[in-house]
Formats: sequence, C-alpha cells, structure tokens
Amino acid sequence: MAGEFLGEIRGNLGADPELKVTPNGKTVCNFSVGCTPRIEKDGQWTDGETTWVRVTLWDKEAEIAIDVLHKGTLVDVKGVVTNRKYVDKEGVEKTSLELSARKWAIVQTRKNTTTKEPESSPWGN
Repeated sequence: MAGEFLGEIRGNLGADPELKVTPNGKTVCNFSVGCTPRIEKDGQWTDGETTWVRVTLWDKEAEIAIDVLHKGTLVDVKGVVTNRKYVDKEGVEKTSLELSARKWAIVQTRKNTTTKEPESSPWGN
C-alpha cells in the first residue's frame, strides 16, 4: 500500500534558519520548530512538553524563508513527515522527526492580547 505520512505543525523557530546549496545546485533551508501544547488544569493554563521538528524547504521557498524567518517566528508548516536516523556526539544512534515542507506561512497573532492564538489559519481553516 502506497502512501505518505502528511503532517501539519504550528510552533516557533528555535534558531535562525540555515541555507545551503547541495552539490547538484539545489537550494535547501533547514530550521527547527518547537511545538508546545497549552494544558489547562484546575483553571490554570501551563505549557506542556515541547516537541522539536526539523523542517526542510527547497529551491525558491528556501530562498524566501531565509529572508523572512528568524528565531522565535511563529509558523504553520504542512508537509511530508519522515524519521531520520543519526548518530549523536556521544556515538548514540537516535531518530529525528523531520518535515519536508509543501506549504508554510508566518502566523500573524492578535496584538495586545495575552493569548498566542492566531487570528486565522493561513489556509482558511
């Protein structure tokens, strides 16, 4: 059975994006997005555990992103989710959650509010 694992995330960039050019001349932009759920317990809202997702943008989208994204930017990203295995500095094999973006948008938030909810989804949902 063929298929793709599609995902959508909303979160803040943990650092400025990095731009590279592959040996075959394709432009690629990478950045990590931290997704932190808000949890209500006994009438109090707190932050849950942050999940970090590595995002990859290609070609023209990569060139646009490097000019407009920076650490802390709130973004929505849709794309194909994959797991990538790697070996960390201590020699331990780990797995990283990655999203190859098909669509992305900067989320505009309401001004002068205490919430971080966007005014609307960039896709009209």
